[in-house]
Amino acid sequence: MKKFLLLLTTSTLLVSQSGCKKLLSPEPEQLLLSESAITSVNDVNILLVSAYDALQSGNVLGGNMTIYGEMLSDDSRMNENRLSPFGTLEIYNGTTSIQIGALRDMWRDCYNAISRANYVIDAIDNNLRVQIDPTYNKNKNRIRGEALFIRALVHFELMRFWSMPYNISDMAENRKEQSGIVLRLKPIKKLTDDFKQKRANIEECYNQIISDLQAAENALASSGIEKSTQYASADAARALLSRVYFYAGNYSNCVDYSNKLINSGNYNLADSLQLYFAINGNPPSNMRETIFGLQNISI
Repeated sequence: MKKFLLLLTTSTLLVSQSGCKKLLSPEPEQLLLSESAITSVNDVNILLVSAYDALQSGNVLGGNMTIYGEMLSDDSRMNENRLSPFGTLEIYNGTTSIQIGALRDMWRDCYNAISRANYVIDAIDNNLRVQIDPTYNKNKNRIRGEALFIRALVHFELMRFWSMPYNISDMAENRKEQSGIVLRLKPIKKLTDDFKQKRANIEECYNQIISDLQAAENALASSGIEKSTQYASADAARALLSRVYFYAGNYSNCVDYSNKLINSGNYNLADSLQLYFAINGNPPSNMRETIFGLQNISI
């Protein structure tokens, strides 16, 4: 209680000295991440971890996307009496509207993850003050590759929910305006920056996702990160590239990237799917089915 009173008294004195004009004219820039917040490789690593944290949100890859994808498919049957109006019931019936908070939250949290990845990429691409760190050159390709993978992965998941499907039989259809999603490729650094951005077309979206994944694969491979069960790796980028090419109807590239993983000898199918539900922490060494996974642990 004494500490609270002291802080209140101090702030009251500061306000009285600063004047009304200062109080009514706050600086909005302090609400956003500034360049001075990134001064070392450790700062960029922490920001990268925050992007992974956003990725494991329940509204991103932490569960809801998988559930809603199954609900929209023809592979599941739900007890409609257990579903909520203006929510999962509408998703299940394919009659969604702007009133559904679950989808609004998913859209918001996906772009939150993309935004954090963009801050990481921007910090490295523009050689912010991190270049003074002696470990910078050793780690920058790995860090950038992981951030590019996250950005591509979330953009692709957004495409699966909010974009028209890639039209394999009529390629010109993919170049029509505003049938894809909003591509966010730069961080918002000031509240005065223009937030308005129209959707890109489908071809632009797929080209950007593929470009990010190819750059991620090269960066992570050059850093020696071929595989990892906890973070993005060159193999994770190859696996996602295979899937993206499949959705785009480029079956030749899809097969090529799939074969790279199959022939690597790094992975095999698990003997039982139930084993995964018994895992506490990292998968055991004899379970080599996972190419990329999010480790949700308490710290």
